[in-house]
Amino acid sequence: MLDLQDACMGVWETAAIAAANTTISAAAGGLACLLINIILGKPGDVGPLLNGILAGAVSITASCAFVEPYAAFIIGMVGAAVYQSASALLMRLQIDDPLDASPVHFFCGMWGVSASGFFAVESKVAATYGYAEGWGLFYGGGGKQFGIQVLGMVAICAWCCSLAAVCFYGLKRFGCLRVTKEDELQGLDITGGIGSGQLLGCLGRFGTVKD
Repeated sequence: MLDLQDACMGVWETAAIAAANTTISAAAGGLACLLINIILGKPGDVGPLLNGILAGAVSITASCAFVEPYAAFIIGMVGAAVYQSASALLMRLQIDDPLDASPVHFFCGMWGVSASGFFAVESKVAATYGYAEGWGLFYGGGGKQFGIQVLGMVAICAWCCSLAAVCFYGLKRFGCLRVTKEDELQGLDITGGIGSGQLLGCLGRFGTVKD
């Protein structure tokens, strides 16, 4: 009975650590991203703040149960810098990503996976899995776990990029990958009926909007 109670307490403790670290990293990412924009002379808008929060949350996902709170803060701040750098890189390369989905999820995701190889604590890994064969480089774990994390990134990228290539190639072959040039010039908000008021007209059928 005591063993079961200890196991349950361990699960709740791990869940609490994961929740706290996720919150800390997301907050650090949002603040760091906002500060970076202000330092660069850009307006302190809510957009960078929200994307920074997402960058911090994505960055800590892989290691939220394995790291100390101060490490979660560092991971979130670095995630914000990764997001900003990746977003600027895509702009320089003229790669269209208006929502910054790739900088947030792909680049910050890669940083988050690699961060486990640096910051994972042996005791927290053991508490989560029941054993610990590898932990962070900064905590005496050597480079084994970091190498495993890098291998995992390569496998994930190979799997996702291969499936995406097949999917997008098929869409391109059938002419479904892009809209027409006229739609691009006019804007999808207009051609899709969002900016022209058609969407509001459709919504109005379900009832009137009161002040």
